[in-house]
Formats: sequence, C-alpha cells, structure tokens
Amino acid sequence: MATLWDVKAKLLSIRPAAFEPEWYLEPWFNPAVCEYYVANAVEIVPTAIRWGQGKPFCCHLNSLEHASTHPGSVPYWGMQYLEWAPVYGQEVAASWEVHSIAVEPDGTVIDSGEYVPAKTRYVMVPWSWQLHDLLTKGMERRPYDR
Repeated sequence: MATLWDVKAKLLSIRPAAFEPEWYLEPWFNPAVCEYYVANAVEIVPTAIRWGQGKPFCCHLNSLEHASTHPGSVPYWGMQYLEWAPVYGQEVAASWEVHSIAVEPDGTVIDSGEYVPAKTRYVMVPWSWQLHDLLTKGMERRPYDR
C-alpha cells in the first residue's frame, strides 16, 4: 500500500519543492488515496490558464461546479506546484499544495487561485465517485479543524 512518502517521492521526481505540513496532508492522503493517486495521477499541461475563477478559497467546490455547468470540462484533484516571484526582494520557497482545477476540452485550466505564480504544474487525478469515497475515509477530521 502506498504512503504519503510515495506521493511525495512521485512529486519530487517531477520538481523538488516543499510540501504543506504533514498535519494538513495526512487527512487528504489516507493510505487508499495514496495508492490511488500514485497509480493514477498524471501531469496536466495546460494550453492556457484562466486564474481567479470561482469563489476564493473554494478550489474543490469551484472545480466541481465549473465542470457541472460546462459540458466537456473535467474536474481534477491532486497537487499543484507553485513557484513565486520574489516578494520585497526575498525569495519565496516553491511548494506542492493540495488543489483542484477544471480542464476545458481545449486544454485550458480553470484555476480559482487569485495570485498568479511565476511557474505552476499540476499532478492530478480526475474527480470521481471512487475518489470521493476514498477521500471521505480520511476526513473524519478535516485539516482545518485542528
């Protein structure tokens, strides 16, 4: 069975960066989700990105709502790599973060992120009822309830 370390190894092989804290990632990545993600996640290479779409701080809901109202659009869940330009002359560490997007038939990514990073990458799986069921097994306590 895959673990959070296997998820991180997959992502680090694509791009080295920091991760969100373990206490935040662990409820998202229970062992069943880790196994599913490591086996099925793919890098999404957008043809374009439309930023700031949907409600702020609601990326999972935004991706599902967008896909449900735009035929052919597919919602995705997984990890996003973010690399930022320096802020006030100070370097900002690149990071991998839990995120959701929608992808249009032409490859355009619909991303609810309000701040545009210098570089981004997406390694994700399509939302499905199977993914939903796997995720809910780890969400007895949501990450932000701690």
